[in-house]
Amino acid sequence: MPASVLDTLLKIKLSTMKFLVIFLLVSLELFYVYAQCDQDNVSVDSDDQIQGTSLNDPMECNKLEEISSCNGNPECQRTCENYSEDPNAPGLPCPRSKSCFRGCVCRKGYVRFQLYGPCIHFTRCPRVRH
Repeated sequence: MPASVLDTLLKIKLSTMKFLVIFLLVSLELFYVYAQCDQDNVSVDSDDQIQGTSLNDPMECNKLEEISSCNGNPECQRTCENYSEDPNAPGLPCPRSKSCFRGCVCRKGYVRFQLYGPCIHFTRCPRVRH
């Protein structure tokens, strides 16, 4: 074979190898994030996006909050409006497959006073009249 053909084949093989290495690294990172979400008992569909801060970024929460690696989406947290004392009520107000989002969540027994508000004990929520 002519040298130019061999050079071309070598370049193709190198670019393919670079692509495969990058693909494997990204796949490993996604696997790690999904494994973190599974630890929080959240299933993440492959179509979902992973949002929030990096898992390595330091994060501080208020004293009535704790860090969650996947349930931190503010729109999916319990508030006085959507909280239910019913033991059969779903654990989250959003579908479990809502995007994985690292952030602060209220500790057990506490809910947000309002969306993006502070955490308060659920018994301190104002009564909602229907």
